[in-house]
Amino acid sequence: MNRLLNLFIFTLLVMVAKSSDHEVRCAGRSSNFEVCDSESCTLIANQMIASMNTSIHPCNDFYTFMCGSWKEKEIRTDITSLLEFYDEIIKNVNVQITDILQGARAIATAAMGKAKNLYRDCMDLATINRDSANSMLNEINKIGGWPILQMGTFQESDVTERLKNLQYDSLFTLDIVQNYKKPDTRIIMLVQPTPSLPSDINFEGRENNEIIQNYKKYILDVVLHLSRNRLRDLSQFLLQKDINEMVDFELQLSKIWVQETEREKKENYGFLKIQEFQELYDLRGGNHEKAKINWLESMQYLFNEIGVEITSFEKIETLTLGFFLKLPAVLQITNPRAVANYMVWCFVRSLIIYSDQKLITAKYEYHDSIDVYTDPGKNRESTCFNNLNLQKAISFEYVKRYFPGNIKEKATKFAKHLISITKEAISKSSWMDALTTQKSVEKVEAIKTLIGYPDHYTSTYIDDYYQNFTLGSSYLESIINLQKFQRHKEFSKLRQVFNRDEWNVEPTAWNGFYDVVTNALTMTAGFLQRKVYDIDRPDVLNYAVYGSILGHEISHAFDVDGHKFDKNGQFDDYWSPRMRLVYKHRTDCFVDQFNKMPIPELETEDSVPCVNGQKTLSENIADSTGGQLGYNAHKENKKENGGKDIRLIKLEGYNSDKLYFMLLAFSFCGHRIPKHEVSTQLEDCHATSEARVWGTIQNNVDFGEVFGCPPGAPMNPISKCTIL
Repeated sequence: MNRLLNLFIFTLLVMVAKSSDHEVRCAGRSSNFEVCDSESCTLIANQMIASMNTSIHPCNDFYTFMCGSWKEKEIRTDITSLLEFYDEIIKNVNVQITDILQGARAIATAAMGKAKNLYRDCMDLATINRDSANSMLNEINKIGGWPILQMGTFQESDVTERLKNLQYDSLFTLDIVQNYKKPDTRIIMLVQPTPSLPSDINFEGRENNEIIQNYKKYILDVVLHLSRNRLRDLSQFLLQKDINEMVDFELQLSKIWVQETEREKKENYGFLKIQEFQELYDLRGGNHEKAKINWLESMQYLFNEIGVEITSFEKIETLTLGFFLKLPAVLQITNPRAVANYMVWCFVRSLIIYSDQKLITAKYEYHDSIDVYTDPGKNRESTCFNNLNLQKAISFEYVKRYFPGNIKEKATKFAKHLISITKEAISKSSWMDALTTQKSVEKVEAIKTLIGYPDHYTSTYIDDYYQNFTLGSSYLESIINLQKFQRHKEFSKLRQVFNRDEWNVEPTAWNGFYDVVTNALTMTAGFLQRKVYDIDRPDVLNYAVYGSILGHEISHAFDVDGHKFDKNGQFDDYWSPRMRLVYKHRTDCFVDQFNKMPIPELETEDSVPCVNGQKTLSENIADSTGGQLGYNAHKENKKENGGKDIRLIKLEGYNSDKLYFMLLAFSFCGHRIPKHEVSTQLEDCHATSEARVWGTIQNNVDFGEVFGCPPGAPMNPISKCTIL
């Protein structure tokens, strides 16, 4: 009886769906709507039509309905997981910046002249190929030499001295970050190094491991290339011994590396004075002759260059304390020569991308062997473009040429509208208690909007900023000068009051961001191109893309990590135990939902792998919430304009409400290459394109009514996941 009843209900749903399909396809003209046939509207309409597969009902699979034709297109091999919609944005920004660097037009700042000269030197591959090896050897000599090349007179066991010479890039890294316990101040963050070998490498039988053998070949190629102009021949036996011991040391470091998921556990996290950190390190074996590191002296050396005093009472923060407490044991069992060789190797490999073509090719060959995505074209122009670092000068020039002031003003107004919509949604929440609602509303009201570019960017500011950077006698020397200049700029912030209006990304970046510790929403000039925000197209199209993106980023203020911070960016879990339980129940809904979403590219006869709902949780919350907030903003805007319906030429059968969801889904269309999908899903915090659309649509409370989807249809489930 139950089976017959279920069959009857299913048949009824299909009949209703087919009826709805007729309405979608055959909606006619009406006196209450206008058709936009501008250049901008025609372009986006043509792109959407070329992408759609209208043989699929929108209530059954909205991703395939909007993106089905992508499956019939040739898969590009130069991208791994990038959405085609945003790929075009990146390419456009790159073309514009290349024009700035190569063009003959007058430039606004002297700093931009330095950037153009640095780019010119990078493009002079003939000179780099001729001089690079000697330039690299000169730089190695400056830091005390490299034992593997039989260079240097340093004491191999003196790790502290070597750390000072190597500027902290081998056994640790320092960052200057906001102190979330005192949000107006900054603090030194001590970070573990990132090994060049994959962190999940199989340690068993490593002598025969292909990845390790390729890595050793990479090192050997570099060493032999650098030694070609030296008078003495290297002992092949000693050379191979050095490489084997050096790689073995790096493998041991990989074993104690603290994984991302482990970093906030008590044993890996700490706020400590340097003196306290030293005591912990020494207790774990740091007093052993091979393991001795004077952490205060190492850090003082770095900050003395800029006149910042560091004492043993200076507090540091680390999310990877476990690594440093296990480091002494690894150093104790390692030949000091291997440690010294490894530390210099870290310096050398960081500079290979700025070296000659032979070394760059060796780098690419190794990266290709471990399936790491690298420069697709492997051409000099791409290499120079992607490694240019005078970004403030370039950004200022970019804004002057390509970002009219009226866009900044209107895009800011748009952002404030989404903030208002979010505030309204939280105020009407049916599950938050009064205190949580109040605190959450206050947090939304306090969100700062950083749109387009920093207001303080002027020609005077840019030139003053780069005043102390000078080009070197070679391209490699210029790069090292620039790295030192940037490090000094970063370290000098330690004693500065934290500026909540400070941008942590350049205007030429191609994305939007929400920063939990500054409670700031950033949308860059490079991102606000016509595909995302176009003042010449109907508002509904801007709400579908820009509005949903704004909503997505704002939603990160309340994702699994963001909701633990208050309006000032201070860690303050103001949620009561009961509220935390209710919140977890709501987020578990997302986890369960996405755990059931298949990854078509990885499907086999034996299995259908699914999205990792836990790993992608925060982004899934933001996608669904952003899609709903964007639609709420569209509805309010439409109401304020008298309910006027705007449609697109060639798509007149779809009203503006439908267009919102259609363009939202279209922005996720694209390809993923199957062979990259496994590693992408292991590393990426985002779900697949299909799953992002399915989740956003299924959790939207308005979609079913807009498209006439019966309750229980695949895209209109009765149970929806939401944190609003």
